[in-house]
Parts: sequence; structure tokens; C-alpha cells
Amino acid sequence: KVLKLQIENMTSEFKDVLWKKIIIHKISNQEKVLKKLGFNDEYTNKLREFEENVLIGDSSNREAHAAKVYFNTMMGTTFSRGNDNIIINSGLDFGYTIIRSYLARLCVGYGLNTQIGIHHKNEYNHFNLCDDLIEPVRPIVDLYVYKLMNKEKIFKAEHRHKIINILNHKIKYRNKEMFVCNMLEEYVQQVIAYIMGGDYEIIFPNIDDYEGEGDENEI
Repeated sequence: KVLKLQIENMTSEFKDVLWKKIIIHKISNQEKVLKKLGFNDEYTNKLREFEENVLIGDSSNREAHAAKVYFNTMMGTTFSRGNDNIIINSGLDFGYTIIRSYLARLCVGYGLNTQIGIHHKNEYNHFNLCDDLIEPVRPIVDLYVYKLMNKEKIFKAEHRHKIINILNHKIKYRNKEMFVCNMLEEYVQQVIAYIMGGDYEIIFPNIDDYEGEGDENEI
């Protein structure tokens, strides 16, 4: 039933509207990460401007513009997400992979076809849908990995162990405190309910509700 509705209801117009929602919440979370890290209002205001000007389907590509400001603010203007020689990129990629893999497991378990994406459409990518749904969650990884690895020179085994455990970090979602892995499951359930139709809005993860490993002073 879920797969049938995914195929039938996810029209181009439906995907464009949903992608706009996803990108708005991704940029919003990126803005909040910069605030948590104490960066100047000049940069957070710029991200808020991008967030407020996301079009249907993000046709003006506010996501990419926001990402450039976001990562350059956090890491410096010489930073590049594609540079494997920058150690923190290894941590980010590892963290994204942990979240992406868990989302894939959840999507398949609930009957979704992970190849049928919202915005990602690569025919050789078996996880287009996961790459869509992870976008508002990426800033959680960014915040944790930045705090963990910003001054590190080597990507160590202890970093991997800590990043894997991000699924067991605490977060408030839908007025309940839970683990990140449980939040991801409820998030996927929300997406399914939205795909099934009706007057329903997805509650996206909010970085302000992320509590980390439980130490109030940590995040």
C-alpha cells in the first residue's frame, strides 16, 4: 500500500512542494548551528534570507548558496566539501553515512522504495529517497562532528566510535525526548503520512532540540 501510494501520489508538483519544505528546514537548522557556535549575526541573517526565499522545487538553488555561506563560515573560505585531505570531511562523510544507512533501513522496513526520490533522481543511486530525507538532519552531524574534530589532525578510531553513537544521542521530537534513531523512525513515519495524503504537515527535526549525549553543556 505504501509503495503504491508513493508511486501514485509523488507527482512532479508534489515533489517540488515537498522539496521546498525540506530545504527550508535544512537551511533553518544550518542557521541554528551557526548560532550555537557563536558566529556573527551577519552570517546567520544571510542564511535566514536564503531560507525565506526558497522557491517551489528550490528552483533558484538556495540550498547551494546557503551551503557555501554555512561551510565557509564554520570552516573558513578555503574549505571544500570535496577535499579528502581536510580531516573533518572524513568525519562528516562518516556521520552522514551512519544516518543515511539507518534511514535506508527504516524506509525499506516501512514499504518505501528508496530509489524513488523527491529531488535526487540518479538512476544509479539506490538511495535517492534517503539522500532527500537526510538533508534537514545533516546539521545535527555537522554540529557534533565540528565540536568533536575541528582541531584534530587525524581521523581516529575513537572518532568513528563516537560518531557511530550519534544514533543514541538524545533529541526532543514531537514534544518527546528520545534517541536520534527513534526520532528518525518517527520522521520517516511522518513522511509516509504526508505521502498518503490528507491535511498533514511533516514535523522536521529541529537542531534546537538536539541534546547530544545528554550533557546539557556539551551542545
